Amino acid sequence: MRPAFSFSAYLLSLPFEFVHWWFVESTFNLLKILQYILNTTYNLLGVKLIFKTFFKPWKNEYREGLARFAVFMGIFIKSMLLIVYTIFFALLSLFEFAILVLWILFPIIVVWGVYKGVYAAIFPG
Repeated sequence: MRPAFSFSAYLLSLPFEFVHWWFVESTFNLLKILQYILNTTYNLLGVKLIFKTFFKPWKNEYREGLARFAVFMGIFIKSMLLIVYTIFFALLSLFEFAILVLWILFPIIVVWGVYKGVYAAIFPG
């Protein structure tokens, strides 16, 4: 009894299945992972909490002479934290974008490298 799908047809379909897996399925999985990293970073840095308590005094200092100073100190420190967090988040986003671009270009770079290597071996100098 012959198989319904021949082995040679299976071998011919493998490159197309790989391209579909690499550029569609794995790219979407990579995007999910990168989104998870960004969301986790956002939650770990506590940006939402900083915005909620932006005008509250630093260290909840409510003594009579220090309340106004503590509010301005809290605003200053939280502003500096937000600037640092924004820079960190931007760098992380750029790093993740570079990972995504390299993921998409990697098979093309490999095929190009193999082509150049074979061409150099066949036609030296």
